[in-house]
Amino acid sequence: MLQRLLNTHEAVFIWGEHSGFLAPFAEAYYTLACSSRIDDRALPPAAGPPLHQLKRYDRPPAWVNPFGKAEARQAFRECLCALFGASAGRLDGHWGFKEIRYSDGHRVLDFLDEVFPGFWLLFPTRHPKDAVASMMLSWPTNESGSEGLAIPHLEASCDRRLRHWLDVGRYLLDFRDRAPHRTLVIRYEDLCRDTSRIVGVFDTLHLDPPPQDRLKRVIQARLGRTTLAGAQRWSGWSRRASRRPGRRWPRWRVSSATRSS
Repeated sequence: MLQRLLNTHEAVFIWGEHSGFLAPFAEAYYTLACSSRIDDRALPPAAGPPLHQLKRYDRPPAWVNPFGKAEARQAFRECLCALFGASAGRLDGHWGFKEIRYSDGHRVLDFLDEVFPGFWLLFPTRHPKDAVASMMLSWPTNESGSEGLAIPHLEASCDRRLRHWLDVGRYLLDFRDRAPHRTLVIRYEDLCRDTSRIVGVFDTLHLDPPPQDRLKRVIQARLGRTTLAGAQRWSGWSRRASRRPGRRWPRWRVSSATRSS
């Protein structure tokens, strides 16, 4: 929802989502650029590759590089800019990406903070019941990956997704606590009720917000599509569950399952 609302502006480009691709980027960055050895045997780029060190058979070649930490950081920045920022740059716009699969144990936000100092985090929050329902509707697969969720595993699947929601929230809020001046928390329910809540984001970007009727069309289209699909899918699971005696069904199935994702 937030991504679609932001992209209604001609000068905003929010790409994605990309199945958590930034996690290996961050790990590669910290393995390479943040090693205590990266600057030990590196030569400035102007001096050329340290070939004389590579050719010495009496010296170990480990960590002989034609770059140091500063050059590595710039290379990672240029890579992401080349992937996502080129189009926005040509149009004098703001760019970013929707990434939702990071939690404690990932270092993605710290990586972005090093590579793009001063970047902004827009953090949409949502009631956990509705968030779990959205995950179940978006990825309705059983443990083997086939279509349809096996009823015996329903409660365990809900619990697993709720724990994921908690982990992601803690991770993002930890960054908010460390950089409150660059984190904007937006409640999903507020956006659905009042599109003017998005105005603060455009103010932060020093942009005039799009017309309210355009924003409302985005919300109405999203709510209409996901509510119908969700109601149909969850009603099917409900019928299958009712035929299994003794199987407990989550009490919140009706109130939250038919809401939008």
